Amino acid sequence: MQHNAFEICEWVAEAPVLLHDHVACGKHSAAEAVARLQALMSERELLQAICDVGYFPPNKPMPRI
Repeated sequence: MQHNAFEICEWVAEAPVLLHDHVACGKHSAAEAVARLQALMSERELLQAICDVGYFPPNKPMPRI
């Protein structure tokens, strides 16, 4: 389970980088930043790791992408 927690942290750590690149550096448009964040947060591996650590209630199926 600890491996999954670290995996989640690595995935989620990309979000502030994307936001910084948009706000401070102007590397991405707002629409592009939002699209990249949506894609990042809906990655199957991330959702599976979140499910594995018990974030989603056990009686609920893993969210569909």
